[in-house]
Amino acid sequence: MKFKIVFAIFSALILWQIAAAQTNVSGGIYTNTTWTLANSPYLMTNNIVVFPGVTLTIEPGVEVRVSENGLSGAQYYLETRGTINMVGQPSAPITFRADTALTTIGAWAGFRIKNSQGGSINYNYVNISNAVTCFDYDAGLPGLIQLNECHFSYNFYAVVVDFELIAENCTFKNNDIAVYGWSNFTFNNCVFDNNLSTLFVYASRFEMNDCILSNNNLGIRLNSSSLNGILVKNTLFDNNLLAFDNPNNGLIDSCNFINNVEAVTNANNLNIINSNFDNNTIALQVGFG
Repeated sequence: MKFKIVFAIFSALILWQIAAAQTNVSGGIYTNTTWTLANSPYLMTNNIVVFPGVTLTIEPGVEVRVSENGLSGAQYYLETRGTINMVGQPSAPITFRADTALTTIGAWAGFRIKNSQGGSINYNYVNISNAVTCFDYDAGLPGLIQLNECHFSYNFYAVVVDFELIAENCTFKNNDIAVYGWSNFTFNNCVFDNNLSTLFVYASRFEMNDCILSNNNLGIRLNSSSLNGILVKNTLFDNNLLAFDNPNNGLIDSCNFINNVEAVTNANNLNIINSNFDNNTIALQVGFG
């Protein structure tokens, strides 16, 4: 009996220490504010709005957890009409995720950037999970999105692109739509795993090197003619339902297509060299050229 009482007291103390170490945040931010690593993790218990002229700075290594508030349009969001600076480091990324629903898509709304009111966000070396749309702008997307060692998982829309995306050493896993958008895309050393739709893009120029696409329903779909061409090199396509749809006007070089249901479909004006097709149901479906 004495042991049980001591154990119960010890357990309660541990829970109290965990709760005490957590910083709850919600509501409006009206003055320049920093979320520090020392006060991490932060728990968003309601919506947060950064007001015009105000900067929220999030230090490298900070983890922000968002309370779940249902999945019917009432999900919590972090909105900026001012500025959010959240640039992590390779060894200390900044993390945003659901509080408990770690494998739920859309457990929180994501970031809302009111750039019509001067709102902006600077981010890199981040891990973003469980959002509806990770970064939702109300007045046009930025011209260039550059990502380094970012990880996106269990989001509905992970990254939406308006003109150009450059992604280096990034991971996209278990998203409904990993990358969607237009124009110019560059991916180096990226991993795309178990997404419903990995790259659903309208590409004028498309380059990919040393990447892995595995276990996706849809790997790459180019929804338009690549006027400035495609170049895909040294990339593994493994165990996808559809690995690469509508590659056109370019080159696939030194790639491996293994265990896909459909490896390459609707290929037009395309050169494929030094590549391996193994154990696909359909290896190559050609159009013309």
